Amino acid sequence: MAWILLETRSVVTETVEWRRRAMESRGLSESRESLELGSASMRGRVLGIDLGERRIGLAISDEEGRFAFPAGFHERRDLSGDLEALRALAVSQGAVRVVVGLPLLLDGREGTGARAAREFAEALRRATSLPVDLVDERLTTREAERALSQAPRKVRRGRKQVIDAMAATLLLRGWLDAQSRSDARR
Repeated sequence: MAWILLETRSVVTETVEWRRRAMESRGLSESRESLELGSASMRGRVLGIDLGERRIGLAISDEEGRFAFPAGFHERRDLSGDLEALRALAVSQGAVRVVVGLPLLLDGREGTGARAAREFAEALRRATSLPVDLVDERLTTREAERALSQAPRKVRRGRKQVIDAMAATLLLRGWLDAQSRSDARR
């Protein structure tokens, strides 16, 4: 797993800027909204979650909120099992906030996936008692696939799990960047 983290970290850094340019070229903007009021710039680790039908991609930030690291994935079972596993992970990692990907359609509208993500985020907020932010995750899986196709062969083993973790890392990285820009303006 350590080699996945090292290789993925460099690939994620490269793709964050590519995502920003791709969205701008399509006339899209990243939308962020919080399910709970409060300062998003509180210090501490942030857990990033990329929801999928079979797996949940995971990422965690450093204490200062500067870096996002892949944290693997969780095989989905049922809602209560998923919530308990994520609650336990948040506690073990010392997370103070959770960021969940919101899969908007390319035109910015919400489909069934976005509604499911909203419901999951609300259930996770209740289960963890942590603030939960929803973050536009358009193009993160595609970016993760593109980045992985350029990675060394050994990183591509376990492709689907790596893509899930990398997508979570990309959406968390985008959220951290937005928070950093927001803090700089204050």
